[in-house]
Amino acid sequence: MFNFADMHCDTLTEIFTKKLKLEDNNLHISLNKTKSFNNYCQVFAIWTNDNLKGEQRYDNFINVYNYFLNNKPQKINICKNYNDVINSFENNKISAILAVEDAGMLNGRIERIDFLAYLGVKFITLTWNESNELADGIRVENSKGLTDFGKKAVTKMQEKNIIIDVSHLSEKGFLNVCEISKKPFVATHSNAKTICKHFRNLSDEQFKAIVNNKGLVGINLCGGFLNDIEDNASIDDIIRHIDYFLSLGGQNTLCFGADFDGVDTLPKGIKGISNIDLIYEQMLKKNYSQKLVDKIFFENFIDFIKINLI
Repeated sequence: MFNFADMHCDTLTEIFTKKLKLEDNNLHISLNKTKSFNNYCQVFAIWTNDNLKGEQRYDNFINVYNYFLNNKPQKINICKNYNDVINSFENNKISAILAVEDAGMLNGRIERIDFLAYLGVKFITLTWNESNELADGIRVENSKGLTDFGKKAVTKMQEKNIIIDVSHLSEKGFLNVCEISKKPFVATHSNAKTICKHFRNLSDEQFKAIVNNKGLVGINLCGGFLNDIEDNASIDDIIRHIDYFLSLGGQNTLCFGADFDGVDTLPKGIKGISNIDLIYEQMLKKNYSQKLVDKIFFENFIDFIKINLI
């Protein structure tokens, strides 16, 4: 048994859409399949589809949030800070941290950041793949950086101790975050573009910027982010990305952001949360030290929230 922390999943959206229970379902994350972990901390993102417009985006967030709250298993604690997480572990509970994927749900209203902070949202992905009021996403052609509202929103989020997530953000938007950010920021679910050329992966320069900013990067288990042939991804591809990021100085930066229930294709042998141990064991077999493996699977994330989730 080992400890595991994961920075991104889309399971809350899936259980809402399909009206399932978080503790027992056929999704990538079902809590009855997490028994191999001594301690388990999961960042649960509420995703806003780019197809939703205007107040539909906010309404979608509220609907998913309420469904989760009304159906929350007893074995989960919603955590707002480091002490909450540690208290959950001490009481044999799963630590859940809330996130928003696509700040378009703000619909241009800066005061909603206060509301999200009140609810306990601790990570916000600024965009999804297209544009919103804050910035252009990574799929926008001739993309621009942060808008004036986006810059104000980033500043406001950091004032409210919400962590900025640059996954899905355009390259110019990423540079703007580097310029104006006064606190560490993260890429919760992104891999190495040098290893796999997927548009969502990070360049060497972007990864080094996050390292220098004392942020985190979560390894994404989406097959298309791991291998240029999506259906051919394996556990060894996961380790290739980890190894490459380590070569760039990422020993204190790397963790996991598996993107469970947000991807269609996982690496061979991985069906969901119940198979995380296969990656752990394979790294040990490849002579990664126990200390380093534990850092990537758990300690880097815990060290980060100890400093930044207050």
